[in-house]
Amino acid sequence: LSITEAAAATGETVSGSHVLRIDGFSATKDLAVGDYIESGAFRVGGHAWSVLCYPCGDEEESAGWVCLFLQLVDDNVAAASAMDAGGVIKAECVFTLMDFAAGGVGELAPSIRIKPHVFSAADKSRGCDFIERKELEMEPSRLVNNCFRVRCDVILVNDNDDEKSPSPRPVPPHVRTVRRNRAPKILGPQIKPGPGHYFAPGLQNPRDGPASPMPPPPPLTELHRHLGDLLASQVGKDVTFEVAGELVTAHRCVLAARSPVFMAELFGTDEKEEDKEDVAARHVVQVVGDMEPEVFKALLHFVYTDSLPEICDDGDGGNKVKMVQRLVVAADRYDMKRLKVICEDILYKYINATTAATTLLLAAKHGCHRLKEACVAFLKDLLASVEPPGDQTCSLSSPARKKHRSRFLLPEQPRKKK
Repeated sequence: LSITEAAAATGETVSGSHVLRIDGFSATKDLAVGDYIESGAFRVGGHAWSVLCYPCGDEEESAGWVCLFLQLVDDNVAAASAMDAGGVIKAECVFTLMDFAAGGVGELAPSIRIKPHVFSAADKSRGCDFIERKELEMEPSRLVNNCFRVRCDVILVNDNDDEKSPSPRPVPPHVRTVRRNRAPKILGPQIKPGPGHYFAPGLQNPRDGPASPMPPPPPLTELHRHLGDLLASQVGKDVTFEVAGELVTAHRCVLAARSPVFMAELFGTDEKEEDKEDVAARHVVQVVGDMEPEVFKALLHFVYTDSLPEICDDGDGGNKVKMVQRLVVAADRYDMKRLKVICEDILYKYINATTAATTLLLAAKHGCHRLKEACVAFLKDLLASVEPPGDQTCSLSSPARKKHRSRFLLPEQPRKKK
């Protein structure tokens, strides 16, 4: 069992997170639809919550899916009395699958948002179909050593006073909001977890009796660390890249396994066998274009470790934004989809008046559709709050307003000499 909680109040909003770990996932295949596992209680915003996991679905329509639900299990006497008296608690949550292969700290798809819901004594839970069992079982980074982790982020908002309630919380580009969220339909028997785990696998169906004792779980994978050490060393490197005059060495097989573009560059295509031999014989590969050595090294770091290197920040995030923007270009060039999504998420968090225009251009050029939509929405709100100096009554389509808006967004271009 692994639990993390971090709550911080901002205006009327309080949030916290809880990490759910389920061991022995394969043994849950024999459970019936409606059988569920309940986490221990965790506290966010002064209220107690738990996560319900239905390994085989909560209703017949969701059979074959892992379903997750956030449940209010408040033991606060005052809060419980308020609920019994007709009081309500409004909250939303986001369920995110964690990258177990990277130590359980990275994020993977899916990441699903449950829209704000009014929790009451009569309606204490909300959730959704999270992921298909077969999809979870097929992806090594999702299910490691028969175990997976899900983070539940809970956000409580007190919007009793409409004037003081905050604006809707922006949703990161990789997070999908489900259209149909619901309370669990079938409440089957609760499966009691073994010591320290939500589910202790045994040789028998847990509904038929206690499971056999489970041995301690194996240590987390260290593949990312071992490959990172391999990159840092000079052992076995068989290809050199020339990037803006600087030489960078790496391992052909590692790069080819991670990127189809590297595969074609280093081993050729399937069209001509002689071309493949010529490509494989090259020991120095020219990286054309305007890619900088630091960006290419950061790309290689991700290829080997599936994580970004530490990026030096200048306090306001300017250096980090520039580096991540360049990594988006590199990720698009080498078809590194996961890196591209991670970079989109980082840039989303840094959207402001300084970065919105350049990030919008980048997103439009490289097909980052959700990031583009977020930038457009931000700029619309920003421009709506900015009026040109002098006449405050000019229309949106007036020349003065158009000139002011274009000067606000784009740097002035030098005038051409006649």
